[in-house]
Amino acid sequence: MLTAERPGLTLDTAELEEITGGYTRQADQLRVLLERGFFRAAILHGHLVLERSHYDAVTRAQLGSQPAARPIRRSQRMKAEA
Repeated sequence: MLTAERPGLTLDTAELEEITGGYTRQADQLRVLLERGFFRAAILHGHLVLERSHYDAVTRAQLGSQPAARPIRRSQRMKAEA
């Protein structure tokens, strides 16, 4: 049983809806999360999953002076190497 003192390892449905601006469709929620830097968000086995530790880390980085790390896409790497 989860309590206020011990939240789950992943954000629940209500939390995901709140941080994505009220979206309820998982595809819309995932798009918003990825746009906001939550690159570990994914739809797995029919459920949107965002680890609480990743959410906390990205949120801390956005609030501080250090920008959130963004993965370098393959196309960007290829341009940089050329």
